[in-house]
Amino acid sequence: MKKKNLALAGVIALAGVALASCGGGQGETTTTTTKAPHVYGSDDAGSNEKYVHLSEASKSYNAEGEIDLWLVYSKSYGATYNNVVTNGKTTNPIDGITYKEGDLLPAWKEFRDKLGLTQINQGATFGADDATNYTNFKAAKDGDTKGKYKDKNGKVVDLFYNTTSNLNELGDGEEVLDLTKYIDGGKMPAVKKFLDDNPAVRQEITHNGKIFYTPYMDGYQAIERMFVMDTEQVTKLFDTALPEGTGNLIAGVDTNAAEKGLKLSSVDVQPFINADFNYAADQQVEMVNPKTNQKVTATVKKTTNIIKQQNELLAKTDGSCTGAALIQQFKDYAQAAYGDIITTYYDGKIAPLFTSVGACYNADDMLALLRIFKACPDVLYGSGTAYDAVVPLFPRGQANNRVENILNFAATLYGVQGRGSEYDHLFFGADGKIHDFDTAQASFDMLDKLHAMYSEGLIMQDFWSGVTGTSGLDAYFKHSTEAKEEQKDGKLSKKTFGSTFGLIEYDYAATQSAANDISGGVGTKSSSRKKAACQYDFSAHTVQGVAPILSPLTMVPSESYAWDQALDNMTGKKLLRYYEENRSVKNTSWSIPAASDNIDSAIALMDFMFTQEGWHIQNFGPAGYWDYGTVLGEEKTPVIKESVLNHFAETGLDFWNYCRGFLGTTQGVGHYRPTTLDYQATNIYSRDMYTKLTLAADLGVQMNSRAVGKKSEITWHASMPMAVFSTMDKTTANTYIGVTTFWAQNGKADAAGTANGWVMIVKEGKNTTNNVLNNVGGKNYSYADITSTAATGERVVKNTSYLATMGAAMGLAAPESVKQ
Repeated sequence: MKKKNLALAGVIALAGVALASCGGGQGETTTTTTKAPHVYGSDDAGSNEKYVHLSEASKSYNAEGEIDLWLVYSKSYGATYNNVVTNGKTTNPIDGITYKEGDLLPAWKEFRDKLGLTQINQGATFGADDATNYTNFKAAKDGDTKGKYKDKNGKVVDLFYNTTSNLNELGDGEEVLDLTKYIDGGKMPAVKKFLDDNPAVRQEITHNGKIFYTPYMDGYQAIERMFVMDTEQVTKLFDTALPEGTGNLIAGVDTNAAEKGLKLSSVDVQPFINADFNYAADQQVEMVNPKTNQKVTATVKKTTNIIKQQNELLAKTDGSCTGAALIQQFKDYAQAAYGDIITTYYDGKIAPLFTSVGACYNADDMLALLRIFKACPDVLYGSGTAYDAVVPLFPRGQANNRVENILNFAATLYGVQGRGSEYDHLFFGADGKIHDFDTAQASFDMLDKLHAMYSEGLIMQDFWSGVTGTSGLDAYFKHSTEAKEEQKDGKLSKKTFGSTFGLIEYDYAATQSAANDISGGVGTKSSSRKKAACQYDFSAHTVQGVAPILSPLTMVPSESYAWDQALDNMTGKKLLRYYEENRSVKNTSWSIPAASDNIDSAIALMDFMFTQEGWHIQNFGPAGYWDYGTVLGEEKTPVIKESVLNHFAETGLDFWNYCRGFLGTTQGVGHYRPTTLDYQATNIYSRDMYTKLTLAADLGVQMNSRAVGKKSEITWHASMPMAVFSTMDKTTANTYIGVTTFWAQNGKADAAGTANGWVMIVKEGKNTTNNVLNNVGGKNYSYADITSTAATGERVVKNTSYLATMGAAMGLAAPESVKQ
């Protein structure tokens, strides 16, 4: 067969803090001076020795013939064109080809040609999820012990995609190859260089001393999800004169003013930082000066806690607690606590306390803002009579992992660690030991806080119910949910889109900022916005404020924290901003079946993804789809061409679906997806704050977790949520399936949308008489079964049999809490 040498421009490795996301939106590249992660292959001094050169790498590959893939990413994507996911679009104007079902996509054609292969075959049917594909794959084996797995076309599979847990299980049965001999033996030089430069990644993918897949990283050492807020609404509340006749709705409880009553159903939210004061004494805080983009130290004055103040006002029944009164109360509080900061850094405005790169609000301030937002629909709508729903906090939609973002929001607000872990909620604490979110007292205490918020109506009601993935985003940020249809003479004459407002989500900046491109429920595309005669006057559009913001100052465990203490116990905690979003290695990838009949080519393709050239193709597409430019201060990075962005906009797909459906890029196989691509997927109105959040992280003002390779590198502000532990055992895991399912995605609701697991406690409180789980492992669970060690041994079993084992595996002592 024909063989072709492969040019290897270098591998990628990172150090530093960055942002990542995985959602929709489009964007135009801008040049910034913000420090970005280093990518090997740039012109930084000394980086030449980091390259994998063509002269060396070309000696390692022995690729020829055909590669047969069993690849189904997210049910719909693979190496070939799938008309179901492209909104009926078939012609790619970039390459001029009209695609039909089964045609190899541009990126995969490039992989084929660069490696000198005759073909890459998809071999798997779209539509099935990972679990089904795993079952089908195992059932496809021929009769012998190391059986040959064959695809739908009867071809022997060379690369199989699935969850890393399932791939490890196949490896334990010697059904897929141990890659270590290829990595360390010189057959995978790019992967080896990456793992040598990033030892923590190698630790994470090693299973019982072996490696069965290459790592897939969606933003390595990066803040992935964050608070995304409609910042314009905060400006409207605090820094704009109230429209005439607004702010008069009664906001308190037990009021008789039903005709103007916006009643909070209860007053349940209580202060968190301090019961009586914002801080026990004047507090020195580090912040970014928004005028100079430099780190400064500012003083927040001690004053009465805003939640305590609000609770007193909300309890009034004489009609004095109005939306306007709550706004004025917060303004007075802000001046008392942040007056010097407001004058010096915010030009007298209050909204930047939350919305700017110089944000220095705390957890209680955020709760106060949610209440004010809830109480002021007439202010938001600019009408004294209009009343439409306002939803302070909501998930993007009702897909399982979206609903969990309510939990992630609370964890960030209250400084509870472990939610950012990709797998099993395990993480390094400030003490350098491994801990478990699922069994920590603070995690269960946090549910009481969420129940209080839910009882007050601060969280979208029934946020867990339904199946749509973008219903919250569509209704509350895009305002594109159709509210009603007016009929005239039996025909539809008018559509009215929903006029509901939402304030904040915990999600990806790129996904949510797509709302900035919606006007009156109608999307606009990049090409239209640049034309003077544009059908939509996008410049006049009012929804351009959806953007990420810094996290709140809150109390986060430090080295001296006792990990079994209550959430409200502040002993051993430190005040800081903390985003625990650093999902290093994701939980999908691909392995090589032991019976593959083209192992050399499969090895080469795996390794190619970690070369500079392969990295470009897998993320940005073939060379004709991008040019070199500067993004987030990173020079010589691929910049997606305007023609590609225009085609993306015309398809009506979100950014990632477009990449996967039309280009074949950003699939969940072994590779690293860079921040510079995520930035280009983010809406232009969100980019300014996206960049500033990166700046705040670079300056050490916005803390986030980072990958840790050695115990000596673990500090109180740099813990690593673990992605995949090396000795995960399914049999052992089944012994604590109740506590795991309680916190898991599939524990949040049943098929009918009935609340389950932690969601049940958010809805009904810990005194609920309902089971929180039904028929999990053949057992029903009450809340007491989950929380009481005396009632069930599951929490202890998990800690002693699993968590302690992991501590030993990582060379770290297990936490004291497991020694029961």
